[in-house]
Amino acid sequence: MARSVGAKSGRRHFFRSLKNIFEREKDNSKAIDQISIIYRQVSGDNTEFSKKYRTPIDICEDLLSRVTGFTSFAFKFHYSLSFSPEEVNRLANIVKSIESEMPFISLSPKYGNQLEMLKLAYASNDIELGSNGLKQLAKDIKFLESTIENQERNNRASTWVSVIGVILTIIFGAVSIFQVYVSSPNL
Repeated sequence: MARSVGAKSGRRHFFRSLKNIFEREKDNSKAIDQISIIYRQVSGDNTEFSKKYRTPIDICEDLLSRVTGFTSFAFKFHYSLSFSPEEVNRLANIVKSIESEMPFISLSPKYGNQLEMLKLAYASNDIELGSNGLKQLAKDIKFLESTIENQERNNRASTWVSVIGVILTIIFGAVSIFQVYVSSPNL
């Protein structure tokens, strides 16, 4: 319960701040800079918020989902503010421009840096850098695939253990009821 309250208060804070930025700032590039600052501040103050929303794009996409998914009355009831259709379109454009400027922002820093390195190698036509980057990425993908396979095996084994446990519980419960019924002549 406390986790959702923490993320919820951070979300409210971010939404209100974004509304103020939109009212104050007409230039999207300046608005993006301010959105990044607000995101860093809110996520620095609220760990549950930063766990749920790893990047400014995540919270902006969440806002777009909520503002378009709720009726305007329901959204205003939940967040005590409303966004005009122009502001919603502006936010969608800002998200699109952030994604085009920083296409790997949603990835972990490790993989984002690897892909940035490959992008740089491609742009500078540096074959050796690109080759080394691809080799490292291939190693990481193999490691992730083996980790996923191990998890799937563990999940299958855990499922079977759980099923067997439920079956044994039912059997022992039935045996116990039968013993109580047989040993008590008054029933």
